[in-house]
Amino acid sequence: MSKIVSKTDLFLGIDDIGTETGECIGWTYFVLPQNGYRWFAQQVSRTLAHAPGLKHFHGKKYKTHYRTAYERFLQVIAEGTNKCLQVRSVNRLYAKHFFSGFIKDIEAISKDALAIAGVADTELIKAMCLASAPIIASLPLLQELGPDLHVIIEMDSDKHLEKLIRKHQHGTLSAEQLLSILVNSYRNQKFRRSPVVDEVRVTKDTRSYMIQAADVVGHFSMNAIFHEIGTASKSKLEKSEVIRSAWGPQFNLPPDLKQEIVLRNNDLVLVNGAAYTFSFGAVIKNWGKFGKPAEIVEDDLNV
Repeated sequence: MSKIVSKTDLFLGIDDIGTETGECIGWTYFVLPQNGYRWFAQQVSRTLAHAPGLKHFHGKKYKTHYRTAYERFLQVIAEGTNKCLQVRSVNRLYAKHFFSGFIKDIEAISKDALAIAGVADTELIKAMCLASAPIIASLPLLQELGPDLHVIIEMDSDKHLEKLIRKHQHGTLSAEQLLSILVNSYRNQKFRRSPVVDEVRVTKDTRSYMIQAADVVGHFSMNAIFHEIGTASKSKLEKSEVIRSAWGPQFNLPPDLKQEIVLRNNDLVLVNGAAYTFSFGAVIKNWGKFGKPAEIVEDDLNV
């Protein structure tokens, strides 16, 4: 599980989301303030303890006989958004035609920082840019959480990260450290109000409640979107019901959803742009108006 680090303000869990044939790709982000992680971990541990045989949460591995545990897990996530303005679950989808240009933008902006770090191998640079894309896509979203923040990022390993780690087995800097350098370079040039990345942790989802939260929110909410748009298998319908039941009125799909996403050949397609974002939790349009984010109440953190 995540270590508490005193100087870090936020934890960010990331997991990928996508549609049936890959017309849209993207990620789900789950954000917690550092002082809320212990409360969250305690609640998740209790939920698992009351579900014999369930070791961790995973959207695609959901089984009906664990429905109560999954509903409780989602309720814990929702409760966090009521305790603190910084708690957020966000889905960000990209049209696949936009993604290649996004990677080229990362390469162009980050090349100087990579050169200073001693990275010259073309394939390694490409692997790094692909691996960093989920983090960089979060930077504009995290700007609204407040100024002068620091974040630790936990993300599930995927083929790009595995390739990066394989290709970079030697050297003075780890692959995770190189990712931090790349992301902070991009941040400094384009999103200076977003948090500084203190550390990137690539780990198995079974070892991170943050990744599990991103995974389940992303998977179940995407199933709810399929249901809302007008098509859903029995499995998609049940997962849609689970997240709606767990979150109640707090689960509000965007009112423009059907104008932005349509069903085409049994898959979801973005129709009015290259990217689409929807957030569950407080959305702060003008941070200066609110001042520093509310903290999670200390009484709720007793463990």
